[in-house]
Amino acid sequence: SADLALWGPSGGRAILYFSRGEPMATPNVTFFGDFDLNPTAFRNFGRSLVAQGPPVHRPFAIPNDPAFAGMTFSFQALTSSTVANPIAAYTNPITFTVLP
Repeated sequence: SADLALWGPSGGRAILYFSRGEPMATPNVTFFGDFDLNPTAFRNFGRSLVAQGPPVHRPFAIPNDPAFAGMTFSFQALTSSTVANPIAAYTNPITFTVLP
């Protein structure tokens, strides 16, 4: 299993996205900052409330299936922000490869 940590201003929200593979070498520049995932292949992984201080944890299971070995996944969130854009900003992406 894995655990993603999200935080932001109290009462804020985050939308978590994922895609297969590495982030794009040249991100898409948007109103909310750089979006690093492939714009034709990303999916919504879920929504979460966020808060300052301790992060909100989003655990998820990685299937115990050999077919996933060697696959790479990237995640990025759009989260509430009081300092970047007036309402939200993209986080830095994270990437991991499933090991056998």
